[in-house]
Amino acid sequence: MSPLSRLFSQNRIKVSRIFGIAFVAALLATGSLWQGTWIGGSMFLVGIVLAAIGMVGRIWCLVYSSGYKSSGLVTEGPYSLCRNPLYFFSFIGLIGIGLSTETFTLTLVLVAFFALVYPAVIAGEEEFLRGRFGDEYAEYFRRVPRFFPARRLFVEPESYTVQPRTMRRSLGGVIWFIGLRVLIQGLVMLRTAGVIGSVMLLP
Repeated sequence: MSPLSRLFSQNRIKVSRIFGIAFVAALLATGSLWQGTWIGGSMFLVGIVLAAIGMVGRIWCLVYSSGYKSSGLVTEGPYSLCRNPLYFFSFIGLIGIGLSTETFTLTLVLVAFFALVYPAVIAGEEEFLRGRFGDEYAEYFRRVPRFFPARRLFVEPESYTVQPRTMRRSLGGVIWFIGLRVLIQGLVMLRTAGVIGSVMLLP
């Protein structure tokens, strides 16, 4: 793994928080050229749907992974579709959050951030899992795609034991999706009402 990949892999949460603060600052300073148009309204609605899919998908992943990622290789449910479903749904949710700002610019910023940081994070986790689970992970690696789900591979157990305490602690990663969506909605409403202005308008 390259030094840059290792840096991102080891500091994913810290890097994400710093970027999140910068993104909120950009939201406060900018507005949308499409605000009040059918394009802006369509972007907002699609953004809400994608953000919801991302949030529900992350919860689905947490049902399977919370409390099990260190003790065994999780290969059922969403993890039978691709090896990194949590990050796939995070990506979908980020696109939704970007579109709900009614700007293509901030949407592309979020996509660029994900493309820069998360391949390195995924590579770091793959290296860890390869060392921990050996041949079992090698077979899973060979059979299941890395990021984009393959519906034909879906496997779901009849029952699954969830660890509620561990899952409850893991839900913090989902809550920020909701919080950021509420913040964006509030800013859009305040701008529409003329309560706050913008330093610049973005396409």
